Amino acid sequence: MTTNALNALIFGSDNDSVHLGPVTSLTSVTGLTTAIPAGLEDRGWLSEDGLSLELSDSIERLRGHQGNKTVKTFMSNSDTNITAALLETKLSTLLEYLSATATKVGTGAAAIARIEAPASRRVAMLSGVVDLFDTSGVGAHVRILLPTISLGERQGVAFTNKDITAWNYNLEILGGFTILTNAKAIVEDPKLVAAP
Repeated sequence: MTTNALNALIFGSDNDSVHLGPVTSLTSVTGLTTAIPAGLEDRGWLSEDGLSLELSDSIERLRGHQGNKTVKTFMSNSDTNITAALLETKLSTLLEYLSATATKVGTGAAAIARIEAPASRRVAMLSGVVDLFDTSGVGAHVRILLPTISLGERQGVAFTNKDITAWNYNLEILGGFTILTNAKAIVEDPKLVAAP
């Protein structure tokens, strides 16, 4: 057995970020330092649980007559989601989460935001870029490109004196996603084929 602790990554860097915004092309994001499209906004602090890539798969078993043994399986359901609790109450986050509209009322120090939210929400279609940086000292950077994601099911929002108000985003990935990384265990693997 060959083990290498340098291949074990830990995230939670000060530079970890989730950028979200209206659906936009991410084809210009070709590397780890490529500029993120202007329409995507850094949503700030994440909860201590960080961000999760959720894989939800279920299979159907086709059984044979003899002994009712499984002969074949097929994927009957396969979904991929990104989940993160956003801790900063920003206008974009509020409007997406509540399917709301907002206007500014008044001027100067007397100005307020008036947010109108319907009792029933709609699906919000978004794009996103996630940047994650290893904190264990190996210098790995992971960037996840999310060209089309939907914010559908929401959770309630607690306003208490015991915790930070969190906007729990459960983003369903539609059509696929791309991972860019400089992690040595991946980049230096001989099975990795050079792009044409």
